[in-house]
Amino acid sequence: MTINKTKTSSNNKVERTFKKHRYGRKKCKLVLAEEINFQINKVHRDSLLEYYLSDDPQHRIDIATQLVSDPSFIKHQTNYFHRHIDTGHLLAVDIDNYAASFNISFARAIAIAKRLYDGKGPDGWVVSPITDVRKRNGEFKYYSHNFEIKAHKHQKIIFQLGNNSISKNDSRQHCRLRFCPNLVRRRHIKKFFKWIFKSFKTEREHAVANSMLLCNDLGIQWQGIAGFALNHDSEAERCEVRPENALANNVPVETVYLMRGAYIGVDTDMLYDPVLKLCNKTLSTTKNANKRVLLENIAIATRYESKWRYQRGDEIYRYDELDKLPHPMERVDFISPEIFSALPERLARQLVIQKTPSIYEHLNREDTKVVVRSVNKHTHTIPQTTVAKLKSAVTKPFVQSIQPARYSK
Repeated sequence: MTINKTKTSSNNKVERTFKKHRYGRKKCKLVLAEEINFQINKVHRDSLLEYYLSDDPQHRIDIATQLVSDPSFIKHQTNYFHRHIDTGHLLAVDIDNYAASFNISFARAIAIAKRLYDGKGPDGWVVSPITDVRKRNGEFKYYSHNFEIKAHKHQKIIFQLGNNSISKNDSRQHCRLRFCPNLVRRRHIKKFFKWIFKSFKTEREHAVANSMLLCNDLGIQWQGIAGFALNHDSEAERCEVRPENALANNVPVETVYLMRGAYIGVDTDMLYDPVLKLCNKTLSTTKNANKRVLLENIAIATRYESKWRYQRGDEIYRYDELDKLPHPMERVDFISPEIFSALPERLARQLVIQKTPSIYEHLNREDTKVVVRSVNKHTHTIPQTTVAKLKSAVTKPFVQSIQPARYSK
């Protein structure tokens, strides 16, 4: 009887912890280990737990170096890598961020804004004007009326009306919206777009025909692969890392940015550890005991994101033309964790800290040859057919939910 009560109490604690951090976990795209049947031996699992729970960067480096020097761990990680690359079994593309604008008149924008100030948004949704000075940066400063519209606590859409700096060639039209499709349920997306198209009234056809897709970020979650075990190969001069000066300070790199545009945030790809992100941000004030409960039950992962932003002078895509965007996922070279088995421990440790390609600027000529040779041997790309299939699987249902043809005039 006591055992059953103890077991029930333990299960309840796990459930409460999962529920409390559900949004943070979802924001980092992390799933429970049982959802993908993720398995790892107890020794490696305990080491990973210690790695993520530690606040000491040096200790993290020591644990990661020990793991990548263990042939059985590298075999495990390499197996998961090829389950992604070769079979596509674990791969799934998701839409991480979306923004678009609609070409309505200033008068129509003001009319919609007035209704929103009166709380007349989609039925049952909460409308909150954004007045906080801290939020009035970026795109907010260009619009006279900014709103946060929520279906539920974390299912929010940023809605902006009345561009106060519009010009003939300006991409900032009088109606702009932005949200994370991963966090807003499909039925709520449908409801919101039905509401805005109805709000456009007689301007709907013109607004849709002259709309602009402004932002579309796609992500791939490499389930079962630790952030320090996966790298991607690219030109060093196009990359930046965070935190900076990681090698000099013996702090492991958490994020590698590959810039296709002029600076971070514009046409940028990034590779990072979502479990570290969860620990450093969402769980930063959580007790270690509760952290452990959560980390013991989620699947480790590495996340790759490809960001696309409209820049003035670029080709213009309509708000629903997501399938036409030039995302380069099928051209990215990912490096198998197997590379660690081909490196001496000191270089394996350096790769854990610095990652590729930024590691090259810290190597002498001979070490560079060793690393480049290993990179060339263990580099793979996701087959184009697999990427196309995965993109289609996520974009088609989303586009169907935002198209006005589904709704009555």
